[in-house]
Amino acid sequence: MLETPATGVRGVKWCLGAISGEPRKDMRMVRKFFLNFRRSEAGAAMVEYAIALLVAAALGVTVFTAMGNQASQNASDACSAMGATSGC
Repeated sequence: MLETPATGVRGVKWCLGAISGEPRKDMRMVRKFFLNFRRSEAGAAMVEYAIALLVAAALGVTVFTAMGNQASQNASDACSAMGATSGC
C-alpha cells in the first residue's frame, strides 16, 4: 500500500513536529522516520519517479539538440540559396 505524507507515512507528523533539542533523542526520531520511510512503498515510488524524470530530461535534451542543429542547417541552406555572402 502506497502511503503519502498527506495520508501519513508512519512517523512523519510525529517526527517533524517533535524535535526536542536533545541530540540523542532527536537522532533516534530521525532514524526511526527514515527506517519507516524505507519500509514503506513511498521511498520506492520516489526512486521510480526520479528515474522517469531523468529519462525524460535526457530525451528532451537529445531532441532539442537535434532540432537546434537541424534549424541551424536549414537557415544556412536558405541563406546560401538566396545568394547571401555574409551574415544572413
